[in-house]
Amino acid sequence: MPGDGGYGSALLGYHYYSWALIGFIAAIVLLAAILLFDRQFEDDGATQPVAGGVFAYIAVWLVIGLTALNVVSAFLECGPRACADNPVVYELLKHGS
Repeated sequence: MPGDGGYGSALLGYHYYSWALIGFIAAIVLLAAILLFDRQFEDDGATQPVAGGVFAYIAVWLVIGLTALNVVSAFLECGPRACADNPVVYELLKHGS
């Protein structure tokens, strides 16, 4: 809403959730543009190599690892309950000490 400070600090004038929205929209638009090219579906008779190789393997495990760390961080911050409106402490670490 206009005049709302938002949560967290801003990066180049936008908050993290705004950057995430911009990134998701860009990814959707770019993927839709890629799918418009029919040449990728043509059969030229050549055998296809394994897609990506080591890079794809590392990328998949990086996404899995970051997702797992995000789950752990959110659980430490909120615990098994719903998060506060603007969480500023890790609830499970605060109660554990």
